[in-house]
Amino acid sequence: MVSPEIRFESPWYNIEAQNTAHKNLIIRHNLGEYPVLVDVQIKIQKNGKDFIFTGIGSAHRDDDANNSYGGTVYIYNKTDIFLTFPLKNNNFGTGGLAYTDAANSYKEINHSLGFYPDIVSVRTHLGNGYVSDAQGMLVFIFPS
Repeated sequence: MVSPEIRFESPWYNIEAQNTAHKNLIIRHNLGEYPVLVDVQIKIQKNGKDFIFTGIGSAHRDDDANNSYGGTVYIYNKTDIFLTFPLKNNNFGTGGLAYTDAANSYKEINHSLGFYPDIVSVRTHLGNGYVSDAQGMLVFIFPS
């Protein structure tokens, strides 16, 4: 099996939600063609640990409701990747780069591999015979 060639990988950028001065980011990849795969990763630090969330290729929700939400949306073309972050428009500035604030909204599971996994697939068994795939992937990085 031949490993795919990585033709572009960007450095990490400092970004934040609810910042009108930096409401988006353009990353130039200069491939001259549409990438086969775009994997936008958002690193959030919480309680001294880094968590990595995958960006989403769809829209944020409206800010009319005073409820927390999160997500970094991206689109791309033959030269650029355009990221946009949650930003208050006319009502509530409750959006973050990723949604991690709800009580009991996540469960931490130790994978015990002894190394950083390349990919982690997350599925939720809903108890009624259905399974829900998590949006994107989450990779845990141990603090240095």
